[in-house]
Amino acid sequence: MPILLLAGGLALGGGGATAYFMFLAPKPAAAPDAAHAEAEEKAEKKGGHGEESTEPVFVELERLTVPLVDERGKLSTYVTMEVSLEVENGKDGFVKGRLPIVRAAVNEGFSTAKLALAGQPRQIDFAKAERLLAEIANKALESDAVLSAHIIAAMPI
Repeated sequence: MPILLLAGGLALGGGGATAYFMFLAPKPAAAPDAAHAEAEEKAEKKGGHGEESTEPVFVELERLTVPLVDERGKLSTYVTMEVSLEVENGKDGFVKGRLPIVRAAVNEGFSTAKLALAGQPRQIDFAKAERLLAEIANKALESDAVLSAHIIAAMPI
């Protein structure tokens, strides 16, 4: 019996101490330089002294599987690609919200574009494909938000 009382007392005491520190204990005061450091950090994120940063932002599309058409206009193979769009700073939310539209437009645009390398129908012409991706994305978005497209990886299926 005394052991049970001791265990119960420890449990109640531990619970009471936990409740005190979680709900009733005074919060430690923030350092006086914390507000200044936070303001400085926000300014750095904006690009310096409160001005908007001109650095582009990258928006990744989910993995795409697109048709690869050769120079004769025949379907050569399908290519799985990982694509990143370079977007104007501040327009990344606009682009992210419309990614399904961009993906549909890319699938449609690639179905007729002759993007296979000449003489190598299973290889994609990266430079041509990246230019087309940026063009298709901007047309689908009805905006010039996409500065360029980058194919990170491409693999024929």
